[in-house]
Amino acid sequence: EPAVDLVQEAVSLIVKTNPGMRMHLIFLFIGLISMLGCSERPVNHSDLFWADKPVIAERRVVDGDTVIVCDVGKIMDKVVLPFEVIATDYQMIPLENTVKAFLGRSMTPTIVTDNYLGFYCFNFMPFKLFKRTGEFVCDAGRIGQGPGEYFSLVDAQIDEANQRIYLLPLLISKIYVYDFQGNFLSDIPLAYSPSGWRFRIYPDREEVIVATPVYERTPSLVWTQDFQGNVLKEIRADDFPPCRTLSSNTVINNYHQGLFDLFIFSPLESSTAYLYHYDNKANRMVPQFRMENYGKSIFIYELPSCYIVESVHSTEPSNLMDLEGEKIIVDKKTLKGCYITGVRMPFGVVFGQYNLFTQMSNSYFAVNEFSGHILDLMELSDMRDLSPSEKAELDKVMKIINSTDDEISIIFTGRLRNRPAW
Repeated sequence: EPAVDLVQEAVSLIVKTNPGMRMHLIFLFIGLISMLGCSERPVNHSDLFWADKPVIAERRVVDGDTVIVCDVGKIMDKVVLPFEVIATDYQMIPLENTVKAFLGRSMTPTIVTDNYLGFYCFNFMPFKLFKRTGEFVCDAGRIGQGPGEYFSLVDAQIDEANQRIYLLPLLISKIYVYDFQGNFLSDIPLAYSPSGWRFRIYPDREEVIVATPVYERTPSLVWTQDFQGNVLKEIRADDFPPCRTLSSNTVINNYHQGLFDLFIFSPLESSTAYLYHYDNKANRMVPQFRMENYGKSIFIYELPSCYIVESVHSTEPSNLMDLEGEKIIVDKKTLKGCYITGVRMPFGVVFGQYNLFTQMSNSYFAVNEFSGHILDLMELSDMRDLSPSEKAELDKVMKIINSTDDEISIIFTGRLRNRPAW
């Protein structure tokens, strides 16, 4: 332990005198500690990363609730975020390279469970279920207008314990239920008409929590119902400003905390909008976080250990992969933060794509990328001076990519730090 402390003190001193060396020294520190042997205590990558960052937020009491408020004017640094700061148990999973297993696009919403992976898209791709080994299992439903068919999906959930897949199609007032062979079993009628919803199924008590953007005639922002469509409790929409355009129908709930966290994007109001927790027992919206002095339309994502704020861009399929939204990270514990250009993966590549954190849920970091785009990112990332462990991981990635001339999907995943037990 003294050796670890000595190296950390030395790094901190150099960083204070030469800030430009910060990121190089962070990765050097990680490599030095690895060489000190298994007898030393494990490195706390998160504490090291936050050590020299400024405090950019404060806790305020708003109507009896404690809220973290981030002042963008206090942010001074822009750095690359090491994967190890927010996640552990890194895993690379190449997906089965067959026609039936092909994902129509990369950066699709990705659901990770203990033994399965699920992927869905907002247009013309059926939900695809894989094992964590990358082996394709089935499509749940298919594109069409018949029973259990759909054209686009807005949300999904995998219930591994009961071998069920739940899908919410766009503009359909039902949640479709499938087994793990992809067979359509039944549907759950929803109490209100759809418009960009998020949902969470609780099979043990046969209840559903649903959230929707607020429009002029939207009756409820959030409601709890049973499987027959009967409303058990609800948060009426009257106290929330309505979205002004159809492009505002984005409700973010990544379920990283084992609870229903909620951020509603509206282009004109999102710069000061709150991220909420829905307290189902008390049936109330509890504010948790917001920005101050930013003046940009934003998305807010809640991870177990931090908040991620991303500026919003107008997108289309042709430019989505090339956009890099401005991102801010705020640590919940220390209230320190900075701008981040992206997440540096264990094989040296930086993932900084727009909507990077939208794709993740269930307390897992997860990115689905095509092999060709990974090679493009290598050209954009600083691949010099890789550590021995990064070189080893890069060799594994290149071995997968070079094993075929075809474009293949590779999943990069890990458990988010401070993941709750649920």
